[in-house]
Amino acid sequence: MDGLAKGYRGKKGSEAVAQIIGTMFASRDFAHRAHLKTSSYSTHKALDDFYIGVVGKADAIAEAAQGMFGKLDIPVVTLKDDINEPANGLESQLEMIVGYGKGCEESMLLNLLDEVKVCYRTTLYKLRELN
Repeated sequence: MDGLAKGYRGKKGSEAVAQIIGTMFASRDFAHRAHLKTSSYSTHKALDDFYIGVVGKADAIAEAAQGMFGKLDIPVVTLKDDINEPANGLESQLEMIVGYGKGCEESMLLNLLDEVKVCYRTTLYKLRELN
């Protein structure tokens, strides 16, 4: 993929950002299921913060990108991560998102993508270090 900003109002950039958003939506569902399944209060709360926060960030990226590219065709992403290992799943999902964002040259989208990374990394810290 050529990155998010290349192909302004073109197909290549819009496909990458749509994949990011689809992955974030799938992450939200993954985290919510893990949140309901865990018996750890700290995991429960960390995942609660994540699934609430990630939706707003996905929406911000979607609206900004649609301002650039027009309406996006956001895919339904299926994850195969183990719900009993939410930190590993979120790490894998973040790697997917970062991969789709490689080569982005548009500072607006880069800034929004950085906020997404903060959301994931903060949650990973809480899951791995505060549990």
